[in-house]
Amino acid sequence: MDRELGLANATRLAEATAAAGQEMMISVEGSDRADLILWTHERLCERFDHVAVTMPTRPSC
Repeated sequence: MDRELGLANATRLAEATAAAGQEMMISVEGSDRADLILWTHERLCERFDHVAVTMPTRPSC
């Protein structure tokens, strides 16, 4: 996905959840998208204080 398009869509969601007084959670599901998702989260945090990100845990050895 184009990161600017993803950020635009995530921003719309962040605006809507802020207006509703809700927290927004972004989930990192695939390691192949982690950098993009973390980049998006950082950009959103520049404007919003209600956006969080979840990270998968590593399985036990």
